[in-house]
Amino acid sequence: MEQRPKTEHERQIGRAYYRDFAPAIVGYTVATFAIAFLVDFETAGWWKYIAAMVPVVPALWAVRAIGRHLSRIDEMHQMNLLVALAAGFGVAMVAALTIGFLSIAGLDVNPWGPWLIFGIGMTAWTLTAIRRAKLAR
Repeated sequence: MEQRPKTEHERQIGRAYYRDFAPAIVGYTVATFAIAFLVDFETAGWWKYIAAMVPVVPALWAVRAIGRHLSRIDEMHQMNLLVALAAGFGVAMVAALTIGFLSIAGLDVNPWGPWLIFGIGMTAWTLTAIRRAKLAR
């Protein structure tokens, strides 16, 4: 099935989203690599907790970008985005339960547990968004 060309309005919305979202992702990536290479978390003092939180700031900017994008798009695209977000959230919660109960049983998941939950949730969000976009064509 052939995809219809985007309207100028849709292209403007896409550009606005990338203008909002790209700095957040670039900032997150730079902050993550910076703390990974510049901070020795084994020997650092109390400030290591502040340093560890630095990538959260651009991540919050990404949340803002997604919220702004949600307010700009039409109802069909809003529904697709919300379904994808809900799928990612639901899968992440099941992953959190699974990892939590496995850790109670004695499986050592630290420090990978939270990263697994994040990755699983983001993967579910992405795959659902791709599937919804294909169905919308």
